[in-house]
Formats: sequence, structure tokens, C-alpha cells
Amino acid sequence: MIGEVRLMSTVMDREKVRHFSMMFEDFAGMPEEEEITVRISDLKAFMNVMRDYAIMTHISDSDAEAATALARVADYVDQACPNETNTSTVYKTTTLAGIFGVSVTAINKWIDEGRFIGYQRPEPGKHAKIPHFTPFRMRDGSVVPLSRLIDEYNGKPTSFADDDERQLLLVELARLKNKYGKSSYAEAFGERELSPSEESDASWWCFYERKLSELK
Repeated sequence: MIGEVRLMSTVMDREKVRHFSMMFEDFAGMPEEEEITVRISDLKAFMNVMRDYAIMTHISDSDAEAATALARVADYVDQACPNETNTSTVYKTTTLAGIFGVSVTAINKWIDEGRFIGYQRPEPGKHAKIPHFTPFRMRDGSVVPLSRLIDEYNGKPTSFADDDERQLLLVELARLKNKYGKSSYAEAFGERELSPSEESDASWWCFYERKLSELK
């Protein structure tokens, strides 16, 4: 649901944009060398409507909505045209995990939660490749382009994702504790000989606890 939005466009701006849309067919029939005159006020109207559309549908940073929306249109077409040269940057889950300092499991969980807005998981057997222009929904509900998050957090010792990672680790630890009915690694596994399945669980238990200690 969209909260209160302060619109940049006026009713007149939106009427101008509707007029542009009706002119598209005329543009298609015009020779490419023909020149037309466009008022700056008309371009501003177009940009204002683009800004409002973007902030009401995807982006939450009102300082760059129009530019981001236009870039997303071009990048989307790049992604949809595999037969053409594609220069758009895409990120695998392992790459994003390294950038944000979280596990690949956390990235996959974000995909399943729909936090990469508009991105659909590929068919089985294919790696996820998330375009840099994909809007990402933060835990507080705000939305920012993935590329902006990467620029802000890449290489930093702490990340916005720490809370997400901590929550995921706690959930996984709770699952193992419930499975074995014990509250600690020593109580669950002790010095006894473990089955292959128990060895795997013991390894994950240690991993989760180590990652949690690193986040504190």
C-alpha cells in the first residue's frame, strides 16, 4: 500500500504526458533526420510524471527517482534482449553474499521473500543473476536500487544485512536445538560417535555459532 506521497507533477503535467503518448504513432512515421521542437516545460512535465510514477511504484529516495526510472527502462530492455550486446551488470548470489557479508542462504531467502522487487528465480539448474538496477526492499519498508546499496556497503566491515543474517542464524540454530532437544552443542553431540547425518548437523551448528559470534 502506498503511503502519503508529495507529487511533483501537476494535473497539467500529466495531461501533457498523455498528449505525448498519443503522438508516438506520429513519431514512428517521421523520417529520422527530421527535427522537432520541444519546450523545456514539456520535458520538465515528463520528468515530473516519471518521478511520481517511480516513487509510487518502486523507489523511495525522492532525490533520484526520475533518473533511476529512466535508467531502469533502458536496463530492462537490455536484459530482455539476449541477442544484442548486453552491458548491464548482474550479480550472482555468491557475489552479493560476499559484498554484504552474509551467507548465500540469506541471499536466497531474500529472493524467496520478494525483497528483490520484480526479480523471479530462474528455472532449476540455472544460477540466479540479479540485475544491478533491481529495487531492493529494506526491512523498514524503504526501497533503494541494488546498485546504490552495493556502492554504499561494498567492502565495509558492517552491513545493513547484519540483522537479517543474525535472525536467519538464530532460526537455524533453534531448528537444530529443537531437533535434538538440547540447548548446546556439547549436550547434543558430546563425545559419542555420530552418524553421517549427525556429523552434518554438528558441522552446521558450529558454523552458525561461529557466524553469530562474528556478528556481535
